[in-house]
Amino acid sequence: MKGRSCLTNFKSWTRALDEGYGIDVIYLDYRKAFDTVPHQKLIYKLSQIEITGKALVWVKEFLNDRIMKVNVRGTVLSGLE
Repeated sequence: MKGRSCLTNFKSWTRALDEGYGIDVIYLDYRKAFDTVPHQKLIYKLSQIEITGKALVWVKEFLNDRIMKVNVRGTVLSGLE
């Protein structure tokens, strides 16, 4: 979560465990993973390694209407798809 460090979250988890609660945690940072590759090329490669069905539809919908930005020595280029 924005503004919360891993340490802050870890303290929350240990407190919950100390109080007898169970926890499940998953961290996903898709922003950098998907914004650094051409989306159509990614979709094609996923289909080539037999990622299909709901998983491929999910990735397509996640990427829909996203725009990549490239920063080269302080100059930001945007609108690349």
